[in-house]
Amino acid sequence: MTRLIYLEDPTCLACDVQITKCDPHPEGFAIILDQTPFYPEGGGQPGDTGRIGDAVVINVLTSQGKEVLHIVDKALPPGPAQASVD
Repeated sequence: MTRLIYLEDPTCLACDVQITKCDPHPEGFAIILDQTPFYPEGGGQPGDTGRIGDAVVINVLTSQGKEVLHIVDKALPPGPAQASVD
């Protein structure tokens, strides 16, 4: 389960993360992180955008399994990265 930093500290706009999974998605690639500062879309509000490593975050969604999916423009390998919200 992803640690939801955006709920713990809404002022946190960047942090070190671990990419745990990256799968193809209709809009690009869906990345799951061990923790996230990105707020997902919901309640009529769009998801945050920004960067994970050198990939652009296009959207952030909550999957049916309640996991946070970071939709990015390119695949990233599992491992450490820097995440930053625009």
